Amino acid sequence: MTRRRWPTIFRVGLMVAMAVATAGPAPARTTIQDEIKIGQKAAKDIEKEFPVTDNKVWLAEVDQLGKLLTPYIKRKEIPYTFKILKEQVSGENQIDAFSLPGGPVYFSERLWLLLTRDERLGVLAHEISHVDKRHAINTISEMQRRGAWAMAILVIFGARQNWWDAADVANTLYTLKYSRKREREADMMALDLTQAAHVNSAGLLTAMEKLLRIEKEMGGAPIRLLSDHPATKDRVDYLTKRCLELGLKPEDLEPKIVEEPDRIGNVTGRSKEAKVVIVSTTRPLAVKETVWIKKPLWDEASGAVMPKPVAKGVALTPGNKASVSVTMEQGFEYIDIEPGDGVYPRAAEPEKPAPKPAAGNT
Repeated sequence: MTRRRWPTIFRVGLMVAMAVATAGPAPARTTIQDEIKIGQKAAKDIEKEFPVTDNKVWLAEVDQLGKLLTPYIKRKEIPYTFKILKEQVSGENQIDAFSLPGGPVYFSERLWLLLTRDERLGVLAHEISHVDKRHAINTISEMQRRGAWAMAILVIFGARQNWWDAADVANTLYTLKYSRKREREADMMALDLTQAAHVNSAGLLTAMEKLLRIEKEMGGAPIRLLSDHPATKDRVDYLTKRCLELGLKPEDLEPKIVEEPDRIGNVTGRSKEAKVVIVSTTRPLAVKETVWIKKPLWDEASGAVMPKPVAKGVALTPGNKASVSVTMEQGFEYIDIEPGDGVYPRAAEPEKPAPKPAAGNT
């Protein structure tokens, strides 16, 4: 859904540009085999920066979901691969998905955790569409024709021997982004792919709605995944319209949630300065009482959207409207908690036994 990140975006962009240059200056001279080679080279670099997840269940699931969609692409020769990355920048788990020429498609672990099965399919369909439409190759070829001077920078800084260093010098001059027209084209094709595969086409829409909420929590600044896409609100609007045109009903545009009966309240607000949320509960919380903060997420075991823990909480103040300090579960960030997420009772952590005195001490 986005094009790379900090220096990787420029490294991969330059790698693709160089490969396209050797394959030919115009899109027509870049063959499918060229695309595959370009993607394979870029994938190796990406996976050095961000290792593939250790979670074999997730990897099997993303591969299975991808294979539900690829029978309906136009360019059957492309060998798609689907992986999930441990994508962190400055210690923060990224919300991201992207594809490379020739078929590699990636999710970040955090985005995978935040989405339902239908939403994952919608995002996969969007990224597959970029590849099927040759968006990366065509964009690079157009940039090459408009700005061949960027390639000269590689020579000036000794790129023939070590072009990775040159990529860091060129990073303010050479970026790779899709046009909004191409992003919308990938959105529309994604809906067609999910329709053809007989899966819920509303997944991409509800994924965008989640990301729109995160954008608002961040003060309206686009999150990394959406930094070069059409405005998220515009995407929600045109995806909603198209889903309804395809015959979906308004109630189909919301994920079905299996609720748990022990819910005792909701998150009503969150501090911007500290990892502290405000909760409203049906019974008063005691100071230091422990709770779970859960949000509706996909549960592979049950095959349903269920409340799943995103943070552990400890009440800082007593009462039915309490302040709760939170510690995020692995893979999540504080921004992922939103008003409306559930509060659930949680057993207190067992106290650690006091250390035994050393032998001979009294």
